[in-house]
Amino acid sequence: MAGMRRIDNVGGLPLHEDGSAPPLRVNDLIQFLTDRKRSTKCPHCDWKGGWEIAMQDAADNDEEQGETANPCLQIFRTESLCGNLHTSTAVICPNCGHFGQIATYKLRQWKLGKETGDE
Repeated sequence: MAGMRRIDNVGGLPLHEDGSAPPLRVNDLIQFLTDRKRSTKCPHCDWKGGWEIAMQDAADNDEEQGETANPCLQIFRTESLCGNLHTSTAVICPNCGHFGQIATYKLRQWKLGKETGDE
């Protein structure tokens, strides 16, 4: 598309997962949502009981790492019209099915801040 600029990263963090970083896990997302004070209420219905989390099948998780109790998040890929590749994970309302995406680069940014004390 004319006039659109391709963006590959934000603040030095890639907009998409390429497998080179350690996998994002369910506990990462729960801690992120808690730290960001994300509501457990669905914005589209009257559900207030919390979200389902999109996670990989148990067979896809790294059992030898002892992480079966903390599965990897399922990662979704989206490409913009100008070719920017974005990845996200998701939370789903168990009542109405609302599918909320969280950009993986924001999770990585948050984790980096936690590790360096810059959060």
